[in-house]
Amino acid sequence: MKFLTPQQRVEISPADAERLGLQSGDAVRVSQNGSSVDAKVQVKERVPAGVAFMAEGVLDGNANALLNGGPVQVTIEKRGEVGA
Repeated sequence: MKFLTPQQRVEISPADAERLGLQSGDAVRVSQNGSSVDAKVQVKERVPAGVAFMAEGVLDGNANALLNGGPVQVTIEKRGEVGA
């Protein structure tokens, strides 16, 4: 039943995805002030440019690790392929 465990994802706008060279399904690392969370990208039309959404309360990769009580500015970087 482990396959039912939610995985972290980061939802970004098409404009931000293009600027960052990302597409849905890409593995990324989302970082803020020395903390980071691994996630999969989901490009969503409804997400405004400059905004990223992540789930709180996910067992692995909880977005709470990046928060300090409110919205924060994060860095999103594509993770390299395994063995690359």
